Amino acid sequence: MKKSLKVILGVTICFTLVSCGKKSDDAQKSIDAANNSVKQLKKDTDKDADDAKKIADDANKDSVAVLDLTSSGGQPGDVSLFGALLSDEVTLDPKVSVILNAGKGWKGLRPEVKKDILTLKANLTEGFSQEQDKLKVDKTFVNMGCDLSTRTDLKDLQEQPANTDKASTAAVIKANTVLICGTNPISIKMTFITAKTVVMSGVQQSSVGALSTTMSISAGELIVDGENRFSLNGIDDSSTVFQGPSLSIGAEKFSGSGKLQILSEGSNYKVDAK
Repeated sequence: MKKSLKVILGVTICFTLVSCGKKSDDAQKSIDAANNSVKQLKKDTDKDADDAKKIADDANKDSVAVLDLTSSGGQPGDVSLFGALLSDEVTLDPKVSVILNAGKGWKGLRPEVKKDILTLKANLTEGFSQEQDKLKVDKTFVNMGCDLSTRTDLKDLQEQPANTDKASTAAVIKANTVLICGTNPISIKMTFITAKTVVMSGVQQSSVGALSTTMSISAGELIVDGENRFSLNGIDDSSTVFQGPSLSIGAEKFSGSGKLQILSEGSNYKVDAK
């Protein structure tokens, strides 16, 4: 009897252990499956987050590219110097200096100035020389801001008034002699000066505008006294695709003890006030 009980008890214990072991294995499998599901969910979530970040980064790059294209700094206005203002084909006379700057873009950086902004030519055109020949017999002079009380070289010439009406869009000045002095003596948006002799004395000319704002000075002889400075600036705006004002100066002869400095700067990006 005792032996039978031992056998029954042993079988019962064995059955119980087997059953428990099976249940334990099933529970572990469920736990492992749940853990794997969590891991996969995390991977999927991380991938979705990475994809979203990539899309946002690409969109931001596209936005930056557009801003760089439309809101970079503007190019300076064209500067053209001819004839005696050059010592040779590529070198300016020591009395002349030129500074070219592109405007600042929306990031505060300046783009590179294009190579064709500055034109230097030692040779003058045939048309330039022909126009100068016509002025040799001219007996007029134009005064643009100079004191005439000490000048004795104008006694044989008759003064003709310069167009100083700011409402005018263009002024064409032709004379034997043109005198240019002081602060902003040139007030017309488009001014073309042709003379046998042009004298600049202490000129401080500041022009703000687009490429349509232009000054052209053609002289048989250009004489510079004192410090003469032409500052050309583009209009600051949210659109900076247009160049600043342009300047052209040519002369058969270049003399005087003064200096001529030209500063041309493009428009800066400015947030639209609207």
